[in-house]
Amino acid sequence: SKKGLHPVQEKIASFHGSQCGFCTPGIVMALYTHLRKTPSPTLHGLEEAFDGNLCRCTGYRPILDAAKTFATDAAPCEKKLESSSKKEEGKAVERHSFWEDG
Repeated sequence: SKKGLHPVQEKIASFHGSQCGFCTPGIVMALYTHLRKTPSPTLHGLEEAFDGNLCRCTGYRPILDAAKTFATDAAPCEKKLESSSKKEEGKAVERHSFWEDG
């Protein structure tokens, strides 16, 4: 978009959830769609949203770490997972405020 990356894309990138890039579009769309349909996403629901998306590079951990930042039932330490990106350090995710922009 004209405003930059969508928050889902930012999280995937900042948590190093993309390596070769082959699976990234499907994972981003699965996470985006789940968040769009689910007003209060849970850890379990977010994990289930990735069923059918295969990633052979990352081992899923960075992808799930990025997704956890959107979960309503995540422990405080999971919501504040720090990435190595300076841009993301200390920045809280404002839940669902990005839906207005599409």
